[in-house]
Amino acid sequence: MKPLTKSIIAVLLAVASGAALAHGRVHLGVHVGPYWGPWWVMPPPVYYSQPIVIEREPPIVIDQTVAPVDYWYFCRPANAYYPYVKDCPAAWERVPAKPAGQ
Repeated sequence: MKPLTKSIIAVLLAVASGAALAHGRVHLGVHVGPYWGPWWVMPPPVYYSQPIVIEREPPIVIDQTVAPVDYWYFCRPANAYYPYVKDCPAAWERVPAKPAGQ
């Protein structure tokens, strides 16, 4: 081999290895398909996929517990409580649902 040919090959190899080291990756192999750039700067293959997002509606919770009645209505003229007395001639008195002793 001529000395000039060896020098050109050495320069090309130095440029190729410098470009590979600058990008932090080395590609070896055969490329099939169109590519219009220099062979030593061929982009790496792209391996990515779209994330799968599953959106769910929040659950609907229905509270079916019955709220305790805190008071009763007492009709003093009839001496009875609602609903045993439907109409009271005087004002209804609101009394605690539990006796005072408990």
